Amino acid sequence: MALHYGTAAIDNVLLQQQIDENVDYGPIFASGGGWQAALIAAAGPLLANGGTALLCHRLIVRAVRPAALWWLVWVDAFSTFNVWSYAPLRVLTTHGDMALLARGPGVSVWVLFPFVTSFAAWLVWRFAFRALPLAQKRLDPDDGRSSFSMVVLAISVPFFSMSGLSGYGPFCAVLATVSFFMMMPVLMAAQRTGAGR
Repeated sequence: MALHYGTAAIDNVLLQQQIDENVDYGPIFASGGGWQAALIAAAGPLLANGGTALLCHRLIVRAVRPAALWWLVWVDAFSTFNVWSYAPLRVLTTHGDMALLARGPGVSVWVLFPFVTSFAAWLVWRFAFRALPLAQKRLDPDDGRSSFSMVVLAISVPFFSMSGLSGYGPFCAVLATVSFFMMMPVLMAAQRTGAGR
C-alpha cells in the first residue's frame, strides 16, 4: 500500500490523476532489468484490472443473488474500462505505465499499441456483449430499454475516457474524445437492440 496518492484535491480524489505505484524505475532500467520494469508497469492496468474483469465475468455467469450480480457488474465495468483508459487511450505517449511497458523490452509504443489495444478491446466486447446483457436480463428481464445497462455504460465509459484528455499528448486526447463520443453511443445502441443476448 506504499503508493503515492497525491493531494486531497477534489479532482485527484475523483479521478486519481496523481496516484502512481511509487516505483523508482531508473535503477531497474540501469541494472538491465527492463523486463522486470515492464512487469511492474503492467501489474496495475493489465494484470490487476484485467484479471479482476475476467474474474468478475466468471462470477457474473454464476451469480444468482441480485445484490451480488449488481456489485459484480460495477466492479467488472470499472476494471474493464480502466484497462481501456490505459490501452488504447494512453499508450501513444512518452511517459506513464504504457510507455514504461514498451521501454522494458525496448520497443516503440507504436509496436505495443495493437497488442494492448486488442486485449482491452476484447475485454470491452466481453463486458458489453456478454456480461452486461446477461446481468441486465437477470436483474430485470422485463426492461426492454435496458436501463441498468445504460446507466452502467453512461457512467463508466465517460469517467475512464477522460483520463487521456490531458497530460498525455495529442494522440491520446484524440483517442479519448473518440472513446467518449463514438464508443459510448455504439455500446449503448447495442444494449438497446439486444446485441449479445
